[in-house]
Amino acid sequence: KGFHSHVWGVADGVFFFKGRQAFHNVDGSVANGSFGAPCCLICYGKHNVRAVLTSGIDGVMVFDA
Repeated sequence: KGFHSHVWGVADGVFFFKGRQAFHNVDGSVANGSFGAPCCLICYGKHNVRAVLTSGIDGVMVFDA
C-alpha cells in the first residue's frame, strides 16, 4: 500500500539490485545470511537517478524517461 502511494508516480526512478544484498558487521566483515527478499533504491530527483546509473552497481533502473 505504501509503495504505491509514496513511490509509483512520485519517485523519479526505482533501481532493483541484481542478486541479494548481504548484512555486514560493525567491523565491515560480511555477516552470515542475506536479505530474505530483493532490494531496491528509490530515487527522488533526476540527479539521484543519474548518480545510481553511473555508480557501477549491478542492477536495473525503472523510471519514466
